[in-house]
Amino acid sequence: MCCGHAGAVPAHVRVQVTGDTLVLAIRNPLTSPIPGPGRGSGLRGIRERTALLGGRARTGPDEGDWQVHVELPLS
Repeated sequence: MCCGHAGAVPAHVRVQVTGDTLVLAIRNPLTSPIPGPGRGSGLRGIRERTALLGGRARTGPDEGDWQVHVELPLS
């Protein structure tokens, strides 16, 4: 799988239900320096919408990868 913003790099996607929580984890290798804040609302929007649904979201660099990790309650 390839991510648009990352370019042509592999992306690993995991969807898992643990108890009453849905976990969505997406990772891809960092291939260039992390750019400064953009003018869009992509990552901030993910975090805000997740919070509105009672969940948590982490985005950003992690051990040489870029990650988007979202946990949402199922009830």
